[in-house]
Amino acid sequence: MKKIITLSIFLAALIVISLTSCFNISSECDACQEAQPLTFSINERFTLSKHINSVPLTMEAVIQFTPSTEFTTSSGATILGNDDMWSRCVKYTVDIEGHPHVFFKNVNVYKTGSEYIFDNVDVRSNENVHLAITFDIENSKLLCYKNGELAQTIENVEIKENYEQKHNFAIGGDYRGANAEHFTGSISSVSIWSDVRSSEEIANDYASALDFTDENMLASYDLTKCYYCLKEDKSLNKNNLNYQKLWQNTDEVEEVTDYAYSFAVIGDTQELSDDFPEKMTALYDWLLANKDAKKIKCVLGLGDITQKSYDYEWAHAKSQIFKLNGKIPYALVRGNHDKIAGYNATFNNDEYRNELSGTMTADSVTNAYKLLTVGENNYLIVMLDYGPNDTMLNWANDLIASYPEQRVIVLTHCYFYRDSTTLGTDDAYPSKTNNGEQIWDKLIRKHANIELVISGHDPSQDITHAEAIGDNGNVVHQMLIDPQNTDFYLDGTGMVAMFYFSEDGNTLTVRYYSVIKDMYGSEKSQFTINFNK
Repeated sequence: MKKIITLSIFLAALIVISLTSCFNISSECDACQEAQPLTFSINERFTLSKHINSVPLTMEAVIQFTPSTEFTTSSGATILGNDDMWSRCVKYTVDIEGHPHVFFKNVNVYKTGSEYIFDNVDVRSNENVHLAITFDIENSKLLCYKNGELAQTIENVEIKENYEQKHNFAIGGDYRGANAEHFTGSISSVSIWSDVRSSEEIANDYASALDFTDENMLASYDLTKCYYCLKEDKSLNKNNLNYQKLWQNTDEVEEVTDYAYSFAVIGDTQELSDDFPEKMTALYDWLLANKDAKKIKCVLGLGDITQKSYDYEWAHAKSQIFKLNGKIPYALVRGNHDKIAGYNATFNNDEYRNELSGTMTADSVTNAYKLLTVGENNYLIVMLDYGPNDTMLNWANDLIASYPEQRVIVLTHCYFYRDSTTLGTDDAYPSKTNNGEQIWDKLIRKHANIELVISGHDPSQDITHAEAIGDNGNVVHQMLIDPQNTDFYLDGTGMVAMFYFSEDGNTLTVRYYSVIKDMYGSEKSQFTINFNK
């Protein structure tokens, strides 16, 4: 039912007059005669279904660019890209002044790469513009063509053709934040090649139809078609588009009604703490207002409570979190943005210690545990400091071993990564001690009763979830929940991951919800898992 609703909304956006007329058809259908060039929004993403692990040396697109004041001259609206602010990427954008940009990054380093601006080219127009850009690696040049004619050349360009990307390419957007820098205007077509097309070939592409049998063509999309047809790659590779809706209305997501209790999981609130404290207030007010209706039995915080660990941030965080005292049990961990002194000054007191069953040391609450019984389910919630050292992991090993009958949930700030693997030293923002890979090897895999590990730290619009098999043959569910970039780009969303459990605790249904937008996150972030495997 949800799929039908989603497609109906999308078809309306494309001004397609009939959904049913497009079933079981290829590139020709009645609805395509009515369709318009594709427009984009912050709520959706179009991605190639297959990885392209080399730089497309030629990109051509037919666009009609409408500048938006949301973009600066150094960023801009994305035509094609796979940038997530960290991983290797290539992206083609247009800035507010209509200048095409090419950004290339061959290393996993935050905001480090080479950006080239065609400052003599302006693609702003009320009519379609054919834009082509080529990477001439042999001659260290970037060439930009407008409507079939060479418009500007950039010399002395350092380009490495081969690289391994984390993400598929997206059209009309990329993976930064909440897709806030999506294309503003419309795109009629996008095509990419593995070779450098000549001036003659590009002029011919502009003047006539493309040759879809060209073996160097990586992908080609006619975006003036209806939903079904525009997904089709016209090249020989059949690298069709995937469509992901990034936000869903409440009536598009099935309400969870058959559950016995719930936990509320709060990812990194650092952006709320720094820039939108009133929205952090709204988040905790929502938890209290819904504690009975949602049967919330515990709130789990994943660290980076603050952005800069300033006193005013801690004061506000304390005022909000301590509203839960005596009303909803809760458990917290420290993130790398939370200095140890500030964390302990805020929480190493009777008010928070009353929520705990014990700590590793008497002078700190950065490593702690909580015993919680809900119905017939007995939980041990283990809270590990950011980048726990071996002493901390040994403490956790002994602790978990002493509670063999408890269902164990491990919370730590830095563990899981956006690509559904444990976070390693080559990933974004590793700690200086033990990262996810080491925590798995030294702790998680050893214990048969660990069911769930939850972390934040790595910005992701979606909840990332995967399973792993421990040494005892048990399934360990691992999740990343971190809305910091979503909050940054959308001025604070107040995300909460609601974990709805069956009475026996074996079935968990996740709903990722914004208390500010009153909307759910992507379909990927709404799912059900079973612990009893």
